Parts: sequence; structure tokens; C-alpha cells
Amino acid sequence: MLDKKLFYINGKWVSSIEPKSIKVIDPSNEEPCAEISLGGKKRCR
Repeated sequence: MLDKKLFYINGKWVSSIEPKSIKVIDPSNEEPCAEISLGGKKRCR
């Protein structure tokens, strides 16, 4: 399963300030194929 939890901001890969993730489902077999981070309202410094 792919792990895509970083955001590309201002030319750098950064972690989320408020970690919250979701699994992405492959519609062809209905199994999780990746886990991604969801963005939030807080901004990085």
C-alpha cells in the first residue's frame, strides 16, 4: 500500500500540522491501495 502523507509546500515536502489520514480504495477490487493525509485549516510557520 502506498504511503503518501507529506505535502509539497514552498519547494519542500512537509508533514501535516494536524495529522489526519484516509485510506484510498481501489475501485477495481475494493481494497485499500494507498493512505493519504488530509489538509487542515492551520498554516505552517
